[in-house]
Amino acid sequence: MSFRNVPGREIEWINTGIERGFSNFLFIDSRYKSNTVLRRIFSLARKHGYRSLLIDEIPENDSPLLVEENVALRVRRPDFVDSTVHRFSFFRCEAGHTLNQEDFIGYAVFKMDSFKSPEKSVDHVFESVMPSPRDSNQNNFIACGRNYTVSTSRGSFSTRGVLYAQQNRWTFVCAHVALRSALACLLPESDITYARMNALVGIDHQKRCVGEGRGLAPDDIEKILAAVGIPFEKSIHEPNLKLAPPGDYQRDLYGFIESGCPALLGFESMKKPDETEGSRHIVPVFGHTFNDDTWVADAQRTYFGGKLGYFPSENWLSAYVIHDDNFGPYFCMPRHSF
Repeated sequence: MSFRNVPGREIEWINTGIERGFSNFLFIDSRYKSNTVLRRIFSLARKHGYRSLLIDEIPENDSPLLVEENVALRVRRPDFVDSTVHRFSFFRCEAGHTLNQEDFIGYAVFKMDSFKSPEKSVDHVFESVMPSPRDSNQNNFIACGRNYTVSTSRGSFSTRGVLYAQQNRWTFVCAHVALRSALACLLPESDITYARMNALVGIDHQKRCVGEGRGLAPDDIEKILAAVGIPFEKSIHEPNLKLAPPGDYQRDLYGFIESGCPALLGFESMKKPDETEGSRHIVPVFGHTFNDDTWVADAQRTYFGGKLGYFPSENWLSAYVIHDDNFGPYFCMPRHSF
């Protein structure tokens, strides 16, 4: 049950070549309220040389997943009216050409939810799978990607990448989408629904809700991981509680990523003047970059290494590759950000 196996109903198939005067930003500004995450995804498509965009609408009656999502939203927000779902498919050929598998780059599903009040519309990228903008030839290494088949109004195509998702702020939040991206790398079905995650931790949108400052607790994340049979290790750094990581956090994180396993990185943001503590956010980490021109790796051996005979490849690590539901997919987080 997903938005990938619903062909949808074609709205239009348009040419997007720069030489034709097409602007990603103007298109998103005029049709999709300048959504910043869409801008990021369209920019990735441009990096992969996309020349046309197929827009399909997915009606609620054609998608059991959309029905499930909207039922939950109606419980959580009684003023919910309806939703419109567009799926964008990116191709390397121009519109009107015969489509082949090698033309397909990736896709994004954009959900627009309408309410009576106070916000008339809340939009989000429900999911997207795009290839990484860089590969091992550019010293980017992602071992967690999966193959996804997408049924469009013009046929079925496959792409490979790490599933990205953005919270809707009412029935699933940042911890849901980060966990979904991580689990998509590991589960045989390559995905998990928000309804299943919520059921596992007792979120029914009545007695227990998320949103408006309420999210998933670490115990909730652990319960979901255990329920789907995914083993995990946890490292905690809470200075106020005098809790510190048991080992070298950077090296442990690198080891997980290098072995093909994703990680979840939670952090506290700077608190506002009227807050006792900052809000918390979590992102999935699933890849890393190397900088073969870094000075430290060689200098450590020459100047500071003494008689050490082993120098781990982690010394050449430059950044971790993450998704952030606030900004988009495939960002590089410098290794010493935390």
